[in-house]
Amino acid sequence: MRVAVSTLGHPSAPAITTPLLDLLCIGGLSILAITPFLFLSPDEASFILLPQLLLAATLLNGAHFIASYRLLYSSRTHVARYRAASIYVPAALVLYCSWAALTAGKDPNQSLYVQGFLIFTAFYLALHYTGQTWGMMASFSHLEGVRIADRERRLFRACLYVLVGWQVVWSLNLISEPPRWLATHLGTLNGVSHAAAVATIPVAFFTFVSLARRTARPPPPRVWIPLAALYFWYALIWKFPGALMGVQIAHALQYIIFPLRVEANRHVRKSASGPGRHMLFYLCTLSVLAWLVFVSLPGWAGQASSGLGMYVALLITAINVHHFYIDGCVWKLRNPIVRDDIFAHLPR
Repeated sequence: MRVAVSTLGHPSAPAITTPLLDLLCIGGLSILAITPFLFLSPDEASFILLPQLLLAATLLNGAHFIASYRLLYSSRTHVARYRAASIYVPAALVLYCSWAALTAGKDPNQSLYVQGFLIFTAFYLALHYTGQTWGMMASFSHLEGVRIADRERRLFRACLYVLVGWQVVWSLNLISEPPRWLATHLGTLNGVSHAAAVATIPVAFFTFVSLARRTARPPPPRVWIPLAALYFWYALIWKFPGALMGVQIAHALQYIIFPLRVEANRHVRKSASGPGRHMLFYLCTLSVLAWLVFVSLPGWAGQASSGLGMYVALLITAINVHHFYIDGCVWKLRNPIVRDDIFAHLPR
């Protein structure tokens, strides 16, 4: 039996950090925070657009991007194993952003290349949110010793695919000047996507009921909370489109405990010392880099010239897309190396 001592939680607890902190980070806290807003009017809830919240969202969201880069580029082995994610995709994104910026002209909103990239990013973001939700469910069902049967897995994934469609349609409503064909059919798309998303709620509920009957135990909260949180996120941005930054905070908080755990486990594996000092340095580094890349750089570029500001904005959007792609590569639980990195702190 091997137990790695960690400041992130009790070594014998079947958790990424601690069971309670896991529950709060993966969706419990966001459900508690969002619920009151669902009963407020837009005027009453206007304070959620405070600049301080925008800064918090930018920093935490940026930190979880930087954490994914740390995972990917931490060794030559990782770079070689995920060559597309580490080399080819970022190179293609930089070239595309350069082309889009050069051809955008004075009004980037009228650029087919910029608009197309933003629509693609919205679609990929929806896949990312739902994919991470499934990743949380799979990770914590593994920790809880709950096996999700193939039929249940297909039903859960079907619900998530429908929610991908809902988020994409929701994103299309944010386009300031949509093409005529889109504007003509957007109302119908909204109605269909809303109805389909609502229909997934009883499907998900009865799938959890099926899981409970088959396993003779209630589904553990850490298994169903991520999916419940996703519904709360979407309810929030449906009612308050400007609250997307709040969803970004919730999403980043859900994610960040996993690279934190991997970083702590890797440090313990390589060093005889505890991870406390190392993790403090790691968190400070994430925060500083997030500030430089996602706060300072856009501000400086925007002041320097409008063209440079637009290019930096496109590059930051590209970082989002690259992060989505990285996550699709490095977080495969069926990979024994990934499982060992995440769960090495637990007794064996």
